[in-house]
Formats: sequence, C-alpha cells, structure tokens
Amino acid sequence: MMMLSPSKVDRDSAWGVMGQLSKTEFVPAALRGKPAAVMGAIFMGAEYGLGPLEALRSIDVIDGSPEPNAEMKLRLYRRAGHQIVAEEWFDDPRGLRLTGKRGDTGEERTVIYTVRDAERNGKLKVLDDGTVRARSRKDNPLPWETNTDDLLWARAVSRLVRRLASDALDVRQPSTRAT
Repeated sequence: MMMLSPSKVDRDSAWGVMGQLSKTEFVPAALRGKPAAVMGAIFMGAEYGLGPLEALRSIDVIDGSPEPNAEMKLRLYRRAGHQIVAEEWFDDPRGLRLTGKRGDTGEERTVIYTVRDAERNGKLKVLDDGTVRARSRKDNPLPWETNTDDLLWARAVSRLVRRLASDALDVRQPSTRAT
C-alpha cells in the first residue's frame, strides 16, 4: 500500500486520499473526518483480503479498536467451514438462541443473547412498562441501535463466533483470508 511506501510522495498522496475519503458520506459516521481511523480500518480489512471500501463497510471501531462487524465475523466463520445449525427467536425476554457447528471437529455450541443482556451491556434500556429503547448516539445511529432484532442478532453471532471458532477471525490463518 502507498501508506507503507518508502517514498514520502507516495505517503503524502495516500494520506491526502485518506483525508478526502474520510469526508465522504459512504464512510461510516464513526470514521467520518478521521483519516487515521479510515486508514486503520482499511489496513485491517487488507489483513482479511478486503478491498478498501469493503473494509470500511465491514470493520467497526469500538472504543478505539478496529474489529470486524457481525456480518464480517459470520462470513469468516462460514468461510472457515463452520455453520449455524439452528436459529431460534423467543420472547420474555426477547432474545435469540444460535447453535453453531464447527466444520473441522463437529463440536457444537449454543449461545443466547437477550434484551436483558443488551441492557446489562449498556446497549439498550428497558423502561418500566417493558418498552425497549436504544441507547444510541443522537446523530447517525448505527442500524442495530434503531432495530432491537438486529442488535440481538449481531451480538449473538459475535458471541457464537468468539466462543466456538475464534480462530476463524485470526488473520494469520489462511482459511480466514478472503478469496
């Protein structure tokens, strides 16, 4: 990549591109106006074999650390040969139960993520009348901050991948590289 080039002209040019790119509307709101964060997301995406724009759609910055979003985690999990064998939604409390199976060992694991989990983790607030409210940023909320089911799905997927096949996220493993 030009940012790593020994040439100062290449580095300056790449930095200028990052600065301009960070101002565009197709850069996620959390990265907008932050050329260094855009560059970090693009670098991390390159580790997974993603192009720059796909990286910007697939890498979130959480508390200053880049991390694949739930959709990307699921793609890497499936690319590594693992599968989700059961998805069950339930109420009281609203939640999702996912069961995954490793493709290499056959090991299965079930995870659950509920509205109460999301409340404990500061993602949602359950009001006294049972109404669920997102704890979203006022400007440009993320999709899961306005849709409880998307939040539950994303957190359950992340939990399943982390607990059953965290190796699928390891950029050093050839099976995780994008093809």
